[in-house]
Amino acid sequence: MGRYEWVDLYKSVKAPEAFYKAYQKKLDVVDERHLVDFIKKYHPGSKKIIIDLGIGPGRELEWLEKIEDVASIVGIDFSKPMLDFCKGIAKRYSKKVILVQEDFRNLSKTEKLIGGSVTPKIFICLVNTLGNFPPRDRLRVLNAVRRIMGGEDRLVLMLYKLPQDMRINGNAIKRIPPHLRPRGYDIMKYLELIDYSFQNWIWDPVVEIFGSPPIITYDDENQDIAAYVGDKKVFGSHRWDKTEIRNLHKQAMLRIDKIIEGDYAYIVVSKK
Repeated sequence: MGRYEWVDLYKSVKAPEAFYKAYQKKLDVVDERHLVDFIKKYHPGSKKIIIDLGIGPGRELEWLEKIEDVASIVGIDFSKPMLDFCKGIAKRYSKKVILVQEDFRNLSKTEKLIGGSVTPKIFICLVNTLGNFPPRDRLRVLNAVRRIMGGEDRLVLMLYKLPQDMRINGNAIKRIPPHLRPRGYDIMKYLELIDYSFQNWIWDPVVEIFGSPPIITYDDENQDIAAYVGDKKVFGSHRWDKTEIRNLHKQAMLRIDKIIEGDYAYIVVSKK
């Protein structure tokens, strides 16, 4: 996969609201129910802190608010526009939300903030955020998280499955005109390309930052949804199989507790 810096895209002032609205509707958020279930069952009755890696505009605060055992939420994002938008969303809810502007390939600010806390922490990374990083940086993210995890802490990643492994929802297929409907797992490629090509959460920010609309493709060699402006790759969103997931965790010296299969994503729970 070519070199790119996806952080450039999220310098956009248009991205937060567009992202917030789009992810109310995207197919894959249905799999977050597995994450909610895990949080509720982990140390039930005990307070826990949620460390949200890539909180963005704060869409997930709505369901985190409803989990009684969640004492507080630390939301991390490198994008100031995202965090500014998230502050407004956080005011709707009663949970304590601390927002940290930081690149989570480092996490030194977060380490100072939570250092010494004995309250169990669950680090969450939703909507395939890890897969949006270039390959060279994914291990850096996991190494940074591992460095600040305690023995009772858990990391929960939501990672998008390969198209052929996704469970296709009949209502989703109806979105494709019959005469354009491909067969087999190419249906999922088509649906994802529709999501990325026609959602203003990526279109408007790309035009704002790079001056031209993106061309969205599926890269079969690297298993990525990729966005290009001219010949410049400006965004990539990786799709995963279990072998790659296990190998990456092994490199990061993280032990996988379980891999939960959703319809569109794997929910991967790991510890030090």
